[in-house]
Amino acid sequence: MVLTFSGYSPREVYEVKCRELKCKKNSALYNFLSDAPDAFKSITTIDVSKNFVGPRGVLPLLEVVRFCENLHTLDLRQQELDKNAIDVLCLAVKGHARLVHLNLSANPLDMSACAALLELARVNSAIRHISLDGSAIRPSMMQAIEAQLERNRATKTSASERAALIAQSQDNRLSSGGFDSTDMEKLSTVEAQSQGTDSPSSTSKARCRSGTCGVFRGLPASVRSYDIKALLATFSHSVHDDLFDENPINDIAEMCVRCQECFHDENFSMDIVHRKRGQIDRDTLSWRRVEKLFPSATLFPDEDEDELILPSECFSSFSWIFICVGASFKSLGSLRQSLQCGPDINCNVYSLRVHVDGKWRYVIVDGYLPVNDRDELIFTKPVRGKYFWPCILEKALAKLNGSYSALYMDVLMDSVSHSPFLKSEAGSPKGQTVSLLKTISLSGGTNVSSIRRTSCSRTLQDLSGGVGITRFFHGRESKSDELWSVLVDVFRTGAMMIAIAECNDILPGIEPLHAYRVDYVQQIGCIKLIKIHSPWAQEQWKGDWSEDSVMWQSHQEVSMMLRKKRTNCDYHGFWISYVDFLKCFGQLHTCHVFDGFAQRIFEHQWDSKTAGGPCHEHLWHLNPHFKVEPCEATPFFINLSLPDARFSSTYVGALGLHVFNSRNYPLRAAGNDKDCIIATNYVETDSISVEGHFHKGGKYWVIPSSDTIGITGKFILRIFVCTPFTLSTASMDKYWYMKTFADELKRSGEYRSGDDNAQVLLRFCPGGMLGDEGTRGTLVVRATTAECPRLALGMFLLRASMTNGQRRRIIGTLDDNSIVASSTLAMGNEVCIETEVSADEAYTLVTCVHPVGSHAKLEYTLWSSLPLLEHSVIPLWKGQSVTVSWLEGSGSFYDVANNPQVEICPHRQFDTFVISMRIESCSARDPAIVFFVVENDDNKGECMQGKIAAGRVVLRSQYVQHHTVQCELRVTHQTDSLLVIPCLQPTGSVGTCTLTVSTESGEFSLKMLSK
Repeated sequence: MVLTFSGYSPREVYEVKCRELKCKKNSALYNFLSDAPDAFKSITTIDVSKNFVGPRGVLPLLEVVRFCENLHTLDLRQQELDKNAIDVLCLAVKGHARLVHLNLSANPLDMSACAALLELARVNSAIRHISLDGSAIRPSMMQAIEAQLERNRATKTSASERAALIAQSQDNRLSSGGFDSTDMEKLSTVEAQSQGTDSPSSTSKARCRSGTCGVFRGLPASVRSYDIKALLATFSHSVHDDLFDENPINDIAEMCVRCQECFHDENFSMDIVHRKRGQIDRDTLSWRRVEKLFPSATLFPDEDEDELILPSECFSSFSWIFICVGASFKSLGSLRQSLQCGPDINCNVYSLRVHVDGKWRYVIVDGYLPVNDRDELIFTKPVRGKYFWPCILEKALAKLNGSYSALYMDVLMDSVSHSPFLKSEAGSPKGQTVSLLKTISLSGGTNVSSIRRTSCSRTLQDLSGGVGITRFFHGRESKSDELWSVLVDVFRTGAMMIAIAECNDILPGIEPLHAYRVDYVQQIGCIKLIKIHSPWAQEQWKGDWSEDSVMWQSHQEVSMMLRKKRTNCDYHGFWISYVDFLKCFGQLHTCHVFDGFAQRIFEHQWDSKTAGGPCHEHLWHLNPHFKVEPCEATPFFINLSLPDARFSSTYVGALGLHVFNSRNYPLRAAGNDKDCIIATNYVETDSISVEGHFHKGGKYWVIPSSDTIGITGKFILRIFVCTPFTLSTASMDKYWYMKTFADELKRSGEYRSGDDNAQVLLRFCPGGMLGDEGTRGTLVVRATTAECPRLALGMFLLRASMTNGQRRRIIGTLDDNSIVASSTLAMGNEVCIETEVSADEAYTLVTCVHPVGSHAKLEYTLWSSLPLLEHSVIPLWKGQSVTVSWLEGSGSFYDVANNPQVEICPHRQFDTFVISMRIESCSARDPAIVFFVVENDDNKGECMQGKIAAGRVVLRSQYVQHHTVQCELRVTHQTDSLLVIPCLQPTGSVGTCTLTVSTESGEFSLKMLSK
């Protein structure tokens, strides 16, 4: 199912789905849909009741419906919808927050379809009307659906009544100067009914009548908290109570104007603003409205002024905030879009837009700021004493992170240094962001559980909507070349960069625990320079490449090339060598903002069925697979992250990310270097990123995974590309036929031979619906064993051998000419092969377990793009063995004297025998072995005398200097006796061998003959 069509118009989405589902386009519907890119929000009503599209033709339309987030009415009358269409419909609209009317009249709906509609009404409470006239649904089912819709309508009505009562009570209070307890009771009753509870108890009513509710009169200049809470309850906040998915500032301001009072934020008050001992007097902290402190000040300058001027009087430990602000916002206009004030400044309500968990959300604060006993702001002062946006932004970030104390630089450094996800950047995948959820203790010894740990990169991401990355340089001088390449690459991309100075062992002129913005990264010859900047640093750099350094005169070529950049350098910026930079700075916080890129964000989760674990595990293929198909060649950037650790916890540990370019659904990462274009290490982090280049016509797969099989946890996938693309989740069933079966190997045979090794016969059907419309497809086979990990496994796929048109077990050494694919023999409990197969041929799969004689229970998993017609375990041949000895020394070649004789008596004609000889012990250092099979008709049970007659020899094995030799004998005529004469060389050797004879039927006898 396609999840997103970045840059596509509704008409194009409809056209693509018609082509994908092989449906004919409906011309009227095609012309109705807009051809403007991403113009889904303008569609509020879709009515096809007068235009028959049918149960199949409606499926492409429902794909368009999924993206129409403002859709209010959907009319699908008289479309002959079946159960499949209803299922797709329910899936498409179950998350629609604005869909109210759904008309399915005059459709032949059965009981299963009705059950799906009932579940839809339960899941999506926004749907309040489902028309089912003429659908032949049972009355009982109609009543159940209608009852659920009535509950949906009641919920909406309760919210409307509550809003009306709030407005009425406010009007009454304005006119009477007091609050009517009757209104309060009504409001409580409506709220209780909306929550499915009874009306307030008599105790609650008595509390209202006694004046407890009158506490709101204690804040004559503020809107009552009950009214604010009732209003904000109508806004969704899916991440945290302090983060709203939509901006409620205008609604709050409207209430303030109605009440003629200002907004007071009780969710962020004095008791949760933690003071640091030695910096702020705990007894003198209080709150004052900013308008009272600066009566003539405004939030921003006039609209015609667009230059962003940062505050000069900045609280020293908060200067990093405004370094981030200066990097995130290039102009005052862009800052105005993020930090907003209510329509009337007297309403005292402000909002800050932040990007959390892949979406823009809003933090609401009032204009009360902490002051000391002299009514002076404790933290940052307004710009030039006239524009107080820094004060409001600072407070909004404090609320976002739980406290003003969360913004202290030493707390930030402590957050990063004690993070459970801390890893050095070297050797880690690109895109490491530190998780920041942990309760800390302030210097005063108070344990502050409300603090949410943040960082510069996290704040850059909050403000800009980009992808924040934290890298650690301290102690990595040995990797300086690698780190320099990182700096150069990041600078070339235009990403924001902020360096944090260490607290110890830094050079004079660099302020400890201070943030500097990185403006330039430049290499001229062998000289590597970095320009950094901070208006709030108290110390001035006097080392190499400072403004007055003699290095500029010593390296005139550098001075000439950087003259313009030095001339344009502001007073607070300076150049520093890369060597000194590494000595002073331990962290680099970056944030990539992808202007001009199409972005798609997908929220998903791992669970017991979809968490396949890391790439080396055999269940890796269960991890979610996302298919990306770009229209043109394009660079890409992919970020995998966990939900923001400031607001949610997770059990997910290390993350990994793989990107493949493959026609088929990737089943394995290990050993698939041909298709894998990106493979990260597994790193304990909450964010990991990769970048590269997509080619036109490629079919790319993005597979996120964790290091634990079966882990449960959410993740967010963000994909940035420059061209329109489709992003879809993929089900393995649409690409592969899958089979699983088991086999037990009692005693394994020689490696690279048939004999006692496990064998499976495979045959396929041509023209499978998952493969090409032909006879060739792809086969992937994995065999695992739970036996001792000291075993080694190897696998071979061969064209099946034939005997008289019958496929049979492979005996003896595997024929190189018949091998289609093979794995290496490797230690471990898993082996895998992948190859192309043909439906016109049959194949034998041979699995070898080493060492020889091992016992193993094998679990097979087969994936094929062609239907698997047959898979059958080929049973072992039945064999008998005898031990032959040369106690007095072996005889000569072609002489039966001093050589043992073994008789084979076949019980059926045209049988095939496999005869093998194996040395058990021998007195010679490098022995050789050979055996003969001779006719012995009419002499059954009698030994041969003299030399071996050449005319009676029916088979002679190879003469090998090896511990084993094997031959295959096909008996083509009836015989009652065959003699096997083994020879151990050199002549006179003393030793013992095992002679084994096997046939498929087992119908023969074997015995030693006595001379």
